[in-house]
Amino acid sequence: MGMRDLTVLVLAWCLLAPVAGADVRAVIADAGVVALADGSYVVRVRSTAPQAFDVVASEGPGAFTVRLYNASRGDMPPLDPAPFGAVRLWEDGFDVLLRLDLAAGWTRVRARQGDGAGVVEVQIAP
Repeated sequence: MGMRDLTVLVLAWCLLAPVAGADVRAVIADAGVVALADGSYVVRVRSTAPQAFDVVASEGPGAFTVRLYNASRGDMPPLDPAPFGAVRLWEDGFDVLLRLDLAAGWTRVRARQGDGAGVVEVQIAP
């Protein structure tokens, strides 16, 4: 292999390497509301890949939004109304937003990593 061949090989690798890993967005595989024995609820979102997330500032005291980074909603059907309020899931650019609009009396909300790297849980309690 000559120097010219090596240069062409390195140039091809530099151009194609980012393209090969470009579409590694996590796809939301499952989302649902789970009732817990203590009267609280968990909104559990499972992704096909490890999921980074954070809490986004929301408008109003009863709104809570979690941004799931570099994710796609996939073919998720709308979530049914929950006893604590409304749950919405939609795409925002390359991210997915999970929005909770809480009914009166539901004030405690906590987002955390679930039982795996691809699981995000949001616990809601009165």
